[in-house]
Amino acid sequence: LPVHCMYSFNEDGKVTMMIMYFNNDVFEEIAKSKETNENGEVYINHPYITTVRKGVNAFVARDFETMGSFFSPKAKVTFSAMTPGQSMNLEEYKSYLSERYSNEDIAYKVKQVGYPDCLHYAKDDAWVVYSWWELHVKKDGKKHVIPMMLAHNFNDDGEVEHLHVYASSNHFEFFDQ
Repeated sequence: LPVHCMYSFNEDGKVTMMIMYFNNDVFEEIAKSKETNENGEVYINHPYITTVRKGVNAFVARDFETMGSFFSPKAKVTFSAMTPGQSMNLEEYKSYLSERYSNEDIAYKVKQVGYPDCLHYAKDDAWVVYSWWELHVKKDGKKHVIPMMLAHNFNDDGEVEHLHVYASSNHFEFFDQ
């Protein structure tokens, strides 16, 4: 905590006044941490959940253009295996999916696990849909199951502005074989 102290001295060299300057926000946060505070609402049904499901259905249909239509043109996509700060733009993401999943030798389907939650965070007025899936892929006669969690962040226009895919990178190694 940066603190600036200003002192006033008398003729005997004794401190007669001390003024401290600091950012009080830190102490306010400490005081608030002792309270229970809400930060928004959780929805089990919401139009953003429908948007996520439509996007996943378009992915399964290998319709990457329709899937991309739910995204902002400035959207970023990140994977949990990427280094911090690394991301793909929407065109790179669609190209990546097309390269991996357009091959007719690869069969795949997606199974929803549980149910998506749409969260509205009051702080920063942010909307996020968290969803859990299993990607079932059949390649070269072998079946692979890839568990993943998706986090879709939405902008004020209802478009996906950021997608983060949480999945173990070793589940995707068979694509490179």
